[in-house]
Amino acid sequence: MSRNRLSGALAPVIETKRKAPVQHPCPCCGRKGRRKRVRTREVKHLAHQQPALWRLVVGVYAAACACSKFFTATVDGVALRCGYTDAVRQKVVDLLIRDHLSVYKVQRHLKEDFLLEVSIGFIYDCFEWAFAQVDRVEYWQWVLEHFSGVLCIDEVHDCSRAIFVATDPVNDFTVAFLLAPRNTQRNMDRFLALLKARGLRVRVAVTDGSPRYKEALVECWKGLEHQLCLFHFLHIEMMDLISSIRRIRLRLRAMRAHPRGRPRKRGRPRKPRRWRWSFLREHSHLLIKSPAKLSRDDLRILEKLFVVDPRLKTIRDFATDLQEIFRATSARGARRRRGRLLANPRFKNEPLIREARTRLEDDEIFEKLIVSLRWHRVPRTSNHVERRNRAFRLVQKTRYKRRSPRMIKRAYWLHLIRDWERHPLCTDPKMRPDRVRRRRVSQRRKRMTYLARSPRQQTARPIKRSA
Repeated sequence: MSRNRLSGALAPVIETKRKAPVQHPCPCCGRKGRRKRVRTREVKHLAHQQPALWRLVVGVYAAACACSKFFTATVDGVALRCGYTDAVRQKVVDLLIRDHLSVYKVQRHLKEDFLLEVSIGFIYDCFEWAFAQVDRVEYWQWVLEHFSGVLCIDEVHDCSRAIFVATDPVNDFTVAFLLAPRNTQRNMDRFLALLKARGLRVRVAVTDGSPRYKEALVECWKGLEHQLCLFHFLHIEMMDLISSIRRIRLRLRAMRAHPRGRPRKRGRPRKPRRWRWSFLREHSHLLIKSPAKLSRDDLRILEKLFVVDPRLKTIRDFATDLQEIFRATSARGARRRRGRLLANPRFKNEPLIREARTRLEDDEIFEKLIVSLRWHRVPRTSNHVERRNRAFRLVQKTRYKRRSPRMIKRAYWLHLIRDWERHPLCTDPKMRPDRVRRRRVSQRRKRMTYLARSPRQQTARPIKRSA
């Protein structure tokens, strides 16, 4: 590492790149032109803790075609009329997209590690340069080739704009996105129509409980099955139960006032008058907690809660039976458990769980909640697309200067392409995409169902035996 004797600054590492043959093809049509002169210039390159330069020796040629009068040869790794190499540009893009750094942190990183002082305008130019290299047609062809048949849809909001996102949860990649000014039914229909026009064949769609998906999905794809997000449904049900517990807590009576003077039995502290109210407020989450996650201490606390008010045991039993419905391994088992819950007289006569029970009675909603039980590898929640939306929102916190629609679109495409390049279906040639298929009822189960019928039903509907 050499330094300048007068200033003491580090001397740059200079590497010469030459491309000046006597004849060179035209960059537009390929017809060779003759060299007129040789031009020399320097561009900045990357070197750790030391300035680096490329000295370019290129030829200027007289064109033999009608494309232009003169043209200049270019060296691989350096664009025409550019003061930095492509390695510097790619480093800036990696810091923005891969490392999620802000513009000012990118400037500081390049100055500390590579002794490069770049402007904010150059950083935005690198951003545009990376977006110009994105091949969106090739990506969409890859999506059509590897799509599993399951589409997970959700929207994310950024600067009062809506980004509709569709992912494939089975093969773990983003299918498409659309940036819209508002989250409306018209924009949602436009996004789904765009997916259909591109040739996407969807067999199962997974969404949250938004009413915008109810009719739009069926109109785009005939025969599609709609899986509602189970997490959103159970969240609404549990929030209703929490509201009922809160009403019970607010109506609890305080204990009688303690008599004045010293307590009769020493060493036993007095309980406050509203100890039941505070005790229920502190441990109300145990009434809706999953049974598999309850410890022995939690079970002892639940026994004390049931003494505070007997209606809490009814709420606890309803929450337990509700969660057991969706632990079934088949759609028929889930329907059977739901029927037992709805027929329970304890739950019918309790007004505190009326809203949660009424929501469960809706046959259309319940059938959409158990679609995943009729298919292999179909998720029952929309967590896949929501995780990607949360990751994008987290990255956007560093982009206060990149919130225009044009820059949001470019940023999303660069993140999408980066994930695509690292996807196992692209890196491993032996990997094959997964496809969804329906669950088949075994012949043994069919036979047991047939024998469980009455003799009259067996005569009317005989079972078909396979050869």
